[in-house]
Amino acid sequence: MKKIITALLAMTTLLCLFSCSKKELDQSASPKNAVNAVLSALGMTDRGLFFFSESDNDIDYLDDDLLSGKYGILLDAPTLDMMEAYAVFYAYDSYGTELGVFRMTTPENAEKMKEYIENRQKELLENAVNYPDIDTKIVSSLVVKTDGKWVYYIMSDNNDIALSEMEKVLYKQ
Repeated sequence: MKKIITALLAMTTLLCLFSCSKKELDQSASPKNAVNAVLSALGMTDRGLFFFSESDNDIDYLDDDLLSGKYGILLDAPTLDMMEAYAVFYAYDSYGTELGVFRMTTPENAEKMKEYIENRQKELLENAVNYPDIDTKIVSSLVVKTDGKWVYYIMSDNNDIALSEMEKVLYKQ
């Protein structure tokens, strides 16, 4: 009897392992739609600066100076030619909600962008040491993920909802 139960448990475990499959990233997903979904869920559609590549208006685009200022380290910074599409949001307050979705040209560039984002978090936290009144909870909550040539990140006071909304747009359901 013990052997039968053990065999059934083993088969059930194997069935569960093989039936759980990873969701597939939608390569045609819109970074702008992903960021908008998060902003709507968090009620922040008009509480910051929003830049995205899917625009006909130059004012909506990132530029090299902004990229360098936000993600650069001395002379090393991401460039627009590393990206196929992007959307980023920065709350008006310096240590507020921030999120971004980047479809890079290569998986290597996605990993590099991930490093830039992680270094941004580190720099923000180091700078906050000089200002004890600043709440760094949101910056400390950074979630950054890569999948192939995609990289996306969230710093918010509700990362669970934000990540769920973002992945609904980025991954095939």
